[in-house]
Amino acid sequence: MLTDDQIQYLDQRCQMEGIRYYDLRIEIADHLATEVEAIMENNARIDFPALVDTVFERFEKNFLNMLTNEQIKTLDLFCQKKGIHYYDLRQEMVDHLAEGIEGQMTLDPQTGFDTALQRVYSAFGISGFSNVIRQREEATRKRSRKREHQYFKAWFTFPKIALSLLLFLLLSAPVSVFNVQNAAAIYKTYCIFLFAFAIFAIIFVGIRFKRPAQKLLSLKHTGGFTVFVGLFQVPNLYFNLAVNGFELDINHTPWFNLAMAAFCTLAILFTLARYHAYKAIYADARRQYPLVF
Repeated sequence: MLTDDQIQYLDQRCQMEGIRYYDLRIEIADHLATEVEAIMENNARIDFPALVDTVFERFEKNFLNMLTNEQIKTLDLFCQKKGIHYYDLRQEMVDHLAEGIEGQMTLDPQTGFDTALQRVYSAFGISGFSNVIRQREEATRKRSRKREHQYFKAWFTFPKIALSLLLFLLLSAPVSVFNVQNAAAIYKTYCIFLFAFAIFAIIFVGIRFKRPAQKLLSLKHTGGFTVFVGLFQVPNLYFNLAVNGFELDINHTPWFNLAMAAFCTLAILFTLARYHAYKAIYADARRQYPLVF
């Protein structure tokens, strides 16, 4: 991953090349950063400025010689007007449109930019980008949930399963082992602690993970609040189900202690899984679009 100084160098280089528009500069710098990182993975000792020169020259030959800065900016604004408000998806669509326009203009040099754009856009049908946006959102949601489930299942594999069992035993021990007569006090303590922890964690995530300057589709289905929403269900289980729902005598209902301990354990483990999934997705987004952060 590039350092902040290296990212700043890329941004300054883009400005020196006359790329004035901020959104366009971010897009091009991100493209350059991706190529530079890929090369540096195989040769970490390569001279960074010289590498940037090489990558930038290749980028100019393959892309900028066909479309001007203003035309690329026009594509970006065009995508925004058509409902693509996520920077990462918009970048993908700008590249797609640019490639199609270049193809049209290569086949027929007399074709103007606006004409080529309308031809390429018409290929998306009467619904325009709507289907693409919906498909990308669904795919992103599935990837996010899949990653969360992977982290959650990891808590039930060796050696992490030992920590999961230890957590369950610690939560069930006060009532069952020490024969606490007033179990309600223990459960209320759990509820208060987990509720306070969830609030603290939400604030921590908001501070720890800087909000990107532009909306990213990859982060849509994860976030500071949703990461810890599972913890809020613990008080809901106790007060609504046990106290107000079944009206259980929890001091003489041994199975409820196990159920409460299991639910608290699963809520904590799932919360940790969502946090690590969000952390990984955030790191991926920061690596792919460093100038947005």
